Amino acid sequence: MDPNLQSYIVKLTQEHKVSLIGGLAVIAHGFSRSTQDVDLWLDPMESPKHWLDAVLKINSQFQDLTIQTLPNWLSLEGGELQDNISSVGMIRIMGLECPLDLFREPNGIAPDRFQEIWESGTPLADGTRLPSAVELLATKENTGRDRDSGDWSFLIAKSRREHGGLLAGAPTSEEAAQILNSFFDYEVCRLGLENPRSEVRELILSELTDLASEGDPFAKEIIIEFS
Repeated sequence: MDPNLQSYIVKLTQEHKVSLIGGLAVIAHGFSRSTQDVDLWLDPMESPKHWLDAVLKINSQFQDLTIQTLPNWLSLEGGELQDNISSVGMIRIMGLECPLDLFREPNGIAPDRFQEIWESGTPLADGTRLPSAVELLATKENTGRDRDSGDWSFLIAKSRREHGGLLAGAPTSEEAAQILNSFFDYEVCRLGLENPRSEVRELILSELTDLASEGDPFAKEIIIEFS
């Protein structure tokens, strides 16, 4: 089979669970920027060996594909490649229209969270799933790359708008608590304090009061603003 990127992704998603991450995922969330590769998070499976075997099975159905890995995009094979996957958490497939980076363990997210994030993701036409903006935030932290800093700024702003809006409209304190547990942020709290239900506002203020008692200046500022 010709080394067509879209065909490869479809083959991969027909046999395995796959989430879209990286630049294309941020673009899918509405951020306008370019990207030169594709990043996918492939189900981590039981071990690096099982994971690599699954990739090699897909690769065997295409022509002239090679595998590279960090550092310095080395070409490794066998047990050496498995060991590298354990430490680096990803490989790069070369020979498609652009580099395809497959992750077993993305930056900032433990492999055991894959199923949870995949299940909550938005299904896309190619069979991958798009994680929420909040889930993608961790993959953009502490990378030292300017582009990731821009992605993070976009994702944090979107997460704040979405969760702040949900909190401002939460019908019960129980639902408000779930929103805060999924993404606690000062701007989310500030937006949530516009909720017309007193029990929701009291919950948010209680959380902020606990933080303020520990000396948190941002929590103190919001409490003063809404007192």
